[in-house]
Amino acid sequence: LWLEILPGVAAIVGGAIVLLSGHRAVGIFGAWLAAVGGAWFVVGGVFSVLWTSGLAAGTPVGGKVSVLVEQIGYFAGLGVVIVFFAALALGRFTVISTADAQLAGSKTAAAEPERETAETTSGSGLFGKLRSR
Repeated sequence: LWLEILPGVAAIVGGAIVLLSGHRAVGIFGAWLAAVGGAWFVVGGVFSVLWTSGLAAGTPVGGKVSVLVEQIGYFAGLGVVIVFFAALALGRFTVISTADAQLAGSKTAAAEPERETAETTSGSGLFGKLRSR
């Protein structure tokens, strides 16, 4: 439950939130949720010794290569891939798009006439603009 199911649910729910979100803050929350789930896949086995006497995931069966492939495929490698894609989503959600910049520019342009009247009354040139701010 603690090492496989909960981090898997966190990664799936976080990924679904990222895919379906229409708001940047919600998408960032989903990406962080997936990143935390992926990170738990990587470090959960290390922390499992706090509540068990050995590995909570059980004793690996097979040869050294099979144990290595199992640990990378089911835990560490899977967690790294999840964290990688969550980081991509976080990067995408934290970048300001051209549409957002244009929207902010149009709001600034609407407030520009008010600022121009304040600048003309306080003085002209660079020092007048600095004083008005």
